[in-house]
Amino acid sequence: MKKLMILGAGPNQVPLIQAAKKKGYYTYVCDYSSSAPGVAFADELCLVSIMDKDGVLQAAREKQVDGVISNSEPAMPIVAYVGNSLALPSNSEETIGCMTDKVKFRRILSRNSFRVPAFGSAKTLEEAKVLACQIGFPLMMKPGASSGSRGVKKIVSLDNFDDYFHKALEISRTKEVILEEFIENQCAYVTGGDIFVSKGEVVFWGLMSCIRDQENAPLVPMGEIYPPVLTSEQIMSIKKELTRAITVLGFKSGAINVEIMLDAQGNVFFVELNPRNGGNMIPEELQLVTGFDVFTATVTAAVGDELPHINENMQNVAKTAVTYMVHTMMPGVLKRVSFSDEISKSIVGYYPDLFPGDPVEPFFSADKKIGVLILKFGTVEERNMVLEGIKNHIFVEME
Repeated sequence: MKKLMILGAGPNQVPLIQAAKKKGYYTYVCDYSSSAPGVAFADELCLVSIMDKDGVLQAAREKQVDGVISNSEPAMPIVAYVGNSLALPSNSEETIGCMTDKVKFRRILSRNSFRVPAFGSAKTLEEAKVLACQIGFPLMMKPGASSGSRGVKKIVSLDNFDDYFHKALEISRTKEVILEEFIENQCAYVTGGDIFVSKGEVVFWGLMSCIRDQENAPLVPMGEIYPPVLTSEQIMSIKKELTRAITVLGFKSGAINVEIMLDAQGNVFFVELNPRNGGNMIPEELQLVTGFDVFTATVTAAVGDELPHINENMQNVAKTAVTYMVHTMMPGVLKRVSFSDEISKSIVGYYPDLFPGDPVEPFFSADKKIGVLILKFGTVEERNMVLEGIKNHIFVEME
């Protein structure tokens, strides 16, 4: 029996643990909390923080694991460190370091002739202000390394600049902030989703379109549409640049959660290429409409087993699905979430993060969601009709 170590035992890691158990692997989970929900699904707990790279390495060595994996963005460099140290199936530390650090990511893209916005990094407020004036407004401010769109802000002037910078710096794991030229996305949606790479080649294209709340939280992903709202030419261009980026980065195996924009000339700009599967039910939505299980592929590759056969015709565009993060911009205490009769017939499942009596925060980052809906439609027309007025079909009641 092969032994797999999974970093993290939170709700996001539960599907990975379940996929590993289904494959017949013995599962260890690393977490600082013995009460984390994934502990109940795993065979054994290693009581160590996923950010303690030497502690995780020691545990992996003692347990003589055949692979190590996670889908927590902060843990991915630790996965590479342990995998490289023990000669396990893994991407290089350099590759993962470039993909999880926005500054390094922009630099490697720039050196290899990819389209990148004008950018720079700052560790102090003074450096940031000088850089902002050089780039010009509007611009994007982001923590050098973070997740869930936390600390990301569109800046239009120096008003409140100090506060935004300090918040981004506090969130950043690298204690560095990146400023970059604002690029106007010319498609109806930002392109997102998950792809899967094996032996350095993309074997599954789970491209999707990201739903955003343009009025209240335009920078926070609010859901995903499959298939993506793109022309065949746009898809071809995105696939070409993604293939080239994977080669340049040296990424060999695993899931990549993508975020991509196209400018008015159709040029591809990579916002992020995260070396992990996406959260908020993206893998579940993709499996629903394509049959491809990102979680199973992830754990299988992590122990060096051959992936199951992947049907090139998996992506059946006759099927369309949507994930949608139930949320509110008003703080309070949750009383009830309900749905209209019209939308209920399309609901595959509702997966709550919060329950009646739980405090609710405004949806300014993805971790503030109330829950996730998965919807499936018979036609694109039916999907579009529901999406146009989806807020009128979801009722969030507060105490």
